[in-house]
Amino acid sequence: MKITSEELDKLNYNEILMLSQNNDDDIITMIDLFYSNNRRYKKGVLNAILIHSIRLKKGFVPNLRYLEKVLKTWITNNRNTTKKALNYINQYLVWQSTDNPEKTKKLTVDKPEWLNEYIEEISLMKG
Repeated sequence: MKITSEELDKLNYNEILMLSQNNDDDIITMIDLFYSNNRRYKKGVLNAILIHSIRLKKGFVPNLRYLEKVLKTWITNNRNTTKKALNYINQYLVWQSTDNPEKTKKLTVDKPEWLNEYIEEISLMKG
């Protein structure tokens, strides 16, 4: 189901938390603190961060520090409106669903040429 930016602006975080796996009183208090500390930002942006973070954490609500860091990153990267935040989430979902080699790229380090000789010399010294 697609959600519009207008709907995201009106959504209450308690409705979002119902979908998470850890929505006890401590989590609700922490999320309430996140929203009250960041009143200067649009509610839809905060909702988008919460939804995106829960999705990334496989259904669990991350801690306050994590949410604050995501918010800072989003604001720095000009995702400061509900529409831009929602657009980012949708682009991220498309990127996740494609076979992008960058997603699964593993760091490989070539062995230096001298390494095999060095290992051989050590084994000869041990005798």
